[in-house]
Amino acid sequence: DVEKVLEDFRSEPMNNIPELYKVFFDHLTNNDLASYEYLLDWLSESLTKRNHTILCAIGDQGIGKGILGYIMSGLHGPKNYAKVRDSIFKANFNAPLANKTLVYVDEAVLDTKESINRIKDVVNENIEVEKKGQDAQNLPNFASFYLSSNDFNAVKIEAKDRRFSIIDLTSIAIAECPELLATLDSLLLPENISG
Repeated sequence: DVEKVLEDFRSEPMNNIPELYKVFFDHLTNNDLASYEYLLDWLSESLTKRNHTILCAIGDQGIGKGILGYIMSGLHGPKNYAKVRDSIFKANFNAPLANKTLVYVDEAVLDTKESINRIKDVVNENIEVEKKGQDAQNLPNFASFYLSSNDFNAVKIEAKDRRFSIIDLTSIAIAECPELLATLDSLLLPENISG
């Protein structure tokens, strides 16, 4: 039961995170305090309830967008997390979206009106899930959605659309940051992510 899993994750908020993640998140958000704080708030809310905006990380290759997705996977756990491609919003079948608390849309390019309209639906309270060979079901939606892309035209967002949250990102690859490169393995350790 997803609601029980969400309840198990709820805890008293902490005012600090391990220094290792402060450094990584600061790098990823290009030292932009507003984006850094928004990212932490978004992550926290994804664990305690769900976000009604899609977190968008659109930027250069190798800066850490995928690492953020991996950290999210560790925070939510494998049963509550799905990593999908944008094709899930372009085809009829979307079973991986069912009963998840976090869905990571990797390498997204949603440049048609139909794909944008389909992804907009994922912020609703219910989601229509269709498995191959089965009728579509209208299920409660527990998921927060994280979308990343290297394509700066990945998502055609209308000026007044409030469903997408775009954070400011660095253009500096992790490979160019020896202090981050040295801690990369530690960033991905489950015991560190749980901290």
